[in-house]
Amino acid sequence: MKNLFLGIVSVVCFIISVLSCTSQQEKEFRKIENYFENKHGYKVADNINKVIIIGEGSNCSVCDKVFAQTAREYLADSSVFLITAKGSIVDIEPFRNLKQNCFFDWQSNLSDLSLNKSRIIYFSNNKIDTVIVINSNEFMAQMEFIQSIASRNNI
Repeated sequence: MKNLFLGIVSVVCFIISVLSCTSQQEKEFRKIENYFENKHGYKVADNINKVIIIGEGSNCSVCDKVFAQTAREYLADSSVFLITAKGSIVDIEPFRNLKQNCFFDWQSNLSDLSLNKSRIIYFSNNKIDTVIVINSNEFMAQMEFIQSIASRNNI
């Protein structure tokens, strides 16, 4: 009888732990969602499928410039832009003209949220699906991948 009771308790505890835990991707998504809500008063809507961070100085400068231009041309729809670049390397003026979903932050410590450095964070079902951190070693393959996703999704 004691073994049956312990078995039931173990099963119940297991089920509760599985149901109450959220995945790491969901937790990271919530952190990003909370950042935009608290810092910028912006609710990441269901129709937003990616956050694009435009940074400078922590990567190769040519990579940051090309990535920023590619992001403006191919990825503006269904996106939120976070501009951490100050404009000394990357031309941020075109982003100032975006009417919506574009925010600037030069003061927050964004490394805790993985929002530093140029990158794209793709979302799916309210969790992080894919993160592409722009780097010089994989830059050409990253740009091809990003453009293929954009053309495949027609975004």
